[in-house]
Amino acid sequence: MKLLLLLLIGFAVPAFTNDGVTASLRDFLTDLNETVRAPYEELLESEPDAAGTITLHFDVMPDGALWNVDMEADSSIACLVPVLENAMDGTMIELDEPIIEPVAVTVPMVFSAPAE
Repeated sequence: MKLLLLLLIGFAVPAFTNDGVTASLRDFLTDLNETVRAPYEELLESEPDAAGTITLHFDVMPDGALWNVDMEADSSIACLVPVLENAMDGTMIELDEPIIEPVAVTVPMVFSAPAE
């Protein structure tokens, strides 16, 4: 079974640009994508039409810790939220470049079942 799991990365970082932080976040989100892949494949076995968006909201602190983690999920994939919460719990992002203030991040993860 082919799986199309599209991770759209959209950072809501007002008045802040730091390519090192962006690269660190992309690496972290790629790992997060891999973490949720198998549970989504399992979900598709019982619910082949399961699709939708989980929007992640969190702050990256100057030490790389994640704070104020919150998620909004479409109902058909809401069962994946605990997987993501567990993966993000206690996570420290290794920042390529230092930051002085927290960085607010919003990331929509779009899950789409493969076309038959």
